[in-house]
Amino acid sequence: MSRLTVVRGDRSFSFSFPVGRDLLEVLRRAGVSVPSPCGGKGICGKCLVEVTWPDGRKETVRAC
Repeated sequence: MSRLTVVRGDRSFSFSFPVGRDLLEVLRRAGVSVPSPCGGKGICGKCLVEVTWPDGRKETVRAC
């Protein structure tokens, strides 16, 4: 299992999820709305999210 913390504005929540799932699926199952007009195919770029890695590095990635 992996652990993810979602921060939106002044709210945050954490949850665990199985390794191997794509981020878009994990976020949707957690109730987080992420736009993906292309259906998660990785071509529209609308599902961009900012990820902060454990080492503090920030990166913008496609959730799909």
